[in-house]
Formats: sequence, structure tokens, C-alpha cells
Amino acid sequence: MGKSQEDKHKKKDQLIKEPAKMRRKAVKLQGAKVPDRNITEHTRAEEAFKESEYKYRTLVENIPDYVARFDRQYRHIFVNERTLEATQTTFEQMINKNHRDMGYPAHLCDLFEDTMDEVFKTGQPQEKIFEWGSPSGLRIIEWRAFPEFAADGNVKTILALCRDITEQKQAAEILQRANEELEMRVKERTAELSEMNKVLISEITERKKIEEELHISAVGYRKLLQEFHALFDAMPDSLVLLNLKKEIIWANKSAAHDFGMEDESGLLGHSYTKLCNKIKASSEDCPAVKSFISGKEEQSQIVTKSQKVLDIRAFPILDESGRVQSVIELSRDITSKIQAEKGAKQMQVELIRANRMTSLGTLVSGVVHEINNPNSFILSNSEVLSDIWQDAGRILKEYYMGNNIQRLGNLSFSEALEVVPELIKGIVYGSVRINNIVSNLKNFSRPATTGIWGRVSSREVIMSSKAILSSQISKYTDNFHINCDEGIPYLKGNFQQIEQVIINIILNAFQSLPHKNCGVWVSDSFDEKSGVIIIQVKDNGIGMSEDIIERITEPFFTTRLEKGGTGLGLSISYSIIREHSGALEFESSPGAGTTVTVKLPVYNPAS
Repeated sequence: MGKSQEDKHKKKDQLIKEPAKMRRKAVKLQGAKVPDRNITEHTRAEEAFKESEYKYRTLVENIPDYVARFDRQYRHIFVNERTLEATQTTFEQMINKNHRDMGYPAHLCDLFEDTMDEVFKTGQPQEKIFEWGSPSGLRIIEWRAFPEFAADGNVKTILALCRDITEQKQAAEILQRANEELEMRVKERTAELSEMNKVLISEITERKKIEEELHISAVGYRKLLQEFHALFDAMPDSLVLLNLKKEIIWANKSAAHDFGMEDESGLLGHSYTKLCNKIKASSEDCPAVKSFISGKEEQSQIVTKSQKVLDIRAFPILDESGRVQSVIELSRDITSKIQAEKGAKQMQVELIRANRMTSLGTLVSGVVHEINNPNSFILSNSEVLSDIWQDAGRILKEYYMGNNIQRLGNLSFSEALEVVPELIKGIVYGSVRINNIVSNLKNFSRPATTGIWGRVSSREVIMSSKAILSSQISKYTDNFHINCDEGIPYLKGNFQQIEQVIINIILNAFQSLPHKNCGVWVSDSFDEKSGVIIIQVKDNGIGMSEDIIERITEPFFTTRLEKGGTGLGLSISYSIIREHSGALEFESSPGAGTTVTVKLPVYNPAS
């Protein structure tokens, strides 16, 4: 507690105690007897009331919500400091004013007034979620309105709790009204006691007035206590109050629910540490325990046994000597917030990857264009050269017979007649092969149209993947085999995406081979009973353990980090197959190779 706040409370104590001193002095001057016992009782009651108000004020100041009370004319009759901070207004600018007076947009005023009308009408709490253009920017607010009943059973006022759920942050201050009401009551009581000292006539009159004040204090305390209970029970966060033995001496309904109790009374007297051990993965680093030791606010995030993430804050309550006498612990479930942050990070990774793939596609398109033009000349010219050689070879042979020519280049004439046609065929074959590779690169670099799928041939996917990986095949293995069944129906999907999956799987198979004598087998088949096309890639490489198989499709998980592995290939492949309503299965054991099975639904023209 700051010095200014201590001075404020000392002033309140002086205002309460001063009338009693004045009263004794007045009676002494008049020769009357001072009713010490009644004054002592009154003083004790005031001190008890002040201590209770101090405890509950400490609780209210740590509620992370905006709080306001409204009368039947929709006017603010109370707002907490957190509300004033959020709206950047003063207490005087808000009190006794409704939202229209304050210039709120008409649609928000209609929403507030309709909601409060429903509460006044039905006596039932109401909840709304809306967008608010606050001074700090557009915010999303969760607004809860709770009825407060008068003695006749009718709704007198409405208590509203507002929570900024845009960033899931706790509010730092709530309910200044309790302190302001107490100050007003102390002033009123001081004035009344001063007036009584002036007109003190007899001990009977003094006794009646003191009894009346005690009764008013008790009623006010009970009312204030009921208001606090209603406020705390409406909170979705867990709130407990602990004594020095770390036993629960008060809790709200959310805390009872979190600990599996029907109501908060079932928690009273229980050891908080033992209860925490039942729901939390570990009792270490408990903010409440640390707060008892440090005497300061403590905070940490704890994971429960059910994998919920709790943001826990503990606030100490100090006695007059500055020692901790109790601790308030506030617990909030931030699991959804953590998951949302992880999802955002993963989305960022996917966007980066998509951008890189776009850049790669642009690069590939340029390379394809540069290769395709000269290769067209080579193919065209080699075909012409082949036709020319058919005539030239015959002429050279006749010339050889008549002139006894021994060599052509570094070859004997007879060898040249046999080799040159094969050389020309090789040029034609190589050029055709370059054309096929260029065609595959064009398809690979062309952006896929998400959501627009057609019929795809598993055989064409496999053969296209083989063409793209031709250099990798010769690099990794001398035993690469393809077995495509005849008559397999088309599968439903996107050719480029499925091709990307098969390329990733075959590359992983190559990278698992310890030497080139090991092999890779690719096959396809049709399971008529289940109506799925099966593409299978099998290798006799080093294999995988169970724990690696369980994590193989996780983003960024790789066993080849030191060799440049990114851990994205199979993660992306898994996402693609899942989008195709298919399955990606792994079967492996260390030293026994790996079999990867891709299952995709058959193409149905009717659908």
C-alpha cells in the first residue's frame, strides 16, 4: 500500500475516533458520566468494519475487469478505475450519465439499453459481445449484466462486468466504489457523531444513537459483502483466499468448479497445496507459496494434468506491521490463447514456405524457357541429321569401297558406319528426354488451383515423379523399380500436389539408403472393397524407431538437421493427403527398411 493510501486510511480512522474523544470531553465538562462501554463497542465495530472493508477492497482492486452499476435510467451510478482508464474519462464525466450523454454510437447505446431492459424485466443476467472503438483502437468486449435486487424483490440496479477479450489480458483495478462509499459513510457518521456530541443530554439518548449506528454499520457491511460475493461469483476466473497455513478460507464458484466441488463451501478448510497436486502437473513454482515468502505479487504459468495452461497470479495481504497475513490467488485458463499463438506461428511458417515455392516456380519457369529453345533446335536438327545420314552413309560406304578409306575421325571406317547412327539416335533420345523433363518442370512450377480437383492417373504421377528425380535415382541407388498395375481407375485429386507428395516420399527413401546396392520399389494398386487407390514406396534402408514414426509428420521434425533437412517435407505431404480425404501410413523398424503407403479415394464422375 502506498503512502498516500495509508494517509487516506489514517484520516478515516481519525474521523471515526475523534467524535468519541469530543463526546467524553463534553460529558466531563457537564459533570456527566461517560458511557465508556458503549463507545468501546462502537469503536470495535468500526474497526471490524474497516478491517473487513480493507480485505474486500484488496480483492476488488485485483479483479481484471471493467465494472459499472446502472440505475433504471441507464445512468452510471458507479464505475471502477479500470473503466475510466479504458474510456479515458474522469469519474465526474461518467457518473450520473448514460451512454448517449457520453456520445457513444447509437447502435451501442441501443444494445446497452435493450440488454438492461431485459435484465430489469426478467431479473436474469444477460451477456453480450460487441466491438468497441476505444481510444486505444478497436476492441472486442464481453459485457455481462447482473441484476441487483431491492428489499421488495424488484431489480433496483444492474451490475455490469466488461472484459476485453481481444488480447486476453487481466484488468488491474476494479470497483473503486467501495472505497468511495466508505469515505462517504465515514464523513456522514462523523458529522452525525459531532452533532450528537453537541446535543448530548443523557446516557439513554447516547445509547440509542450508538445502537442505531451499529445497526446501520451491520446492514451496510452485509450489503457490501453480498455485492462482493455476487461480483466474484460472476467471474470466470478462479479466485481463492489463503491463510498462513495455506488453507482456503474463501473461494468463488469458478474455483470450486476447477477443483471439482459443487460449491465453494466444499473448499473451505482444505489444504490448497494438496488440492493443487490433484489437478496440476506439479506443485513447484506455486505463486501463492512464493508470495507468502516474498511478500510481493508473484506470477507464473502452470500446466495441469489435463494439459490446460493456467496463468496464476498471487497477491499478498499485509497486516499493519507489513507481514503477510493472507494471500489472494487468481487463476485464469489461457489454453486457447496459447493454442491461437501457436496456430499463428504455424500459419506464418506456411506463408513463408508458400512464398518460397512461388519464387522457386518463377525461377524454374525461367530456366525451362532458356533450356526449351536451344533443345528444340537440337531435336529438330538431329532428326534432319538422321535422315541425311541414311543417304550419306550409303554414299560414304560406296566411296570407301572405291578409295580404300581407313578412318573417319578417331574411328575406323567400319566402326563409324555402325556408331554414327547410334550417336544420332542418342542425340534424339537425349533431346526428347530433356523435353520430358522440361514439361514436368513446367507442371511442377505451375501454381496449383486449390479446391479444383479432377481425375488423376496414379501411373502418370509415378512416372512423372521418376522423370523429375532421374538424377537423384542414379545418385542414390542402382536398384530402382516401378510396378504399375494395368486397369487401375483414376483417383480424385490435384495432380501437382499428389506428385509433390510422391517426390517427397521417394526422396526420403533415397536418403535412408546406406549404399547404392540397396533398392527402392514404387507400386500402385486398387482396393476395390474400400474404393481407394494405393501408392506404395518401399525401401530397404536404415528404417525408423517407433518414437520417430510418431513424430515423423510434425512440422520441423527431422533426423537430418545436420545435413540440411528442414522437417517440412512429410509435414506438408501429410497436410496434402489429409486435404484429399486420404491417409498416409508408415511401417518401419530400425535396420529393416520402411514402407510408406498413400491411400486416396477413387475418382467418381457423379460427385
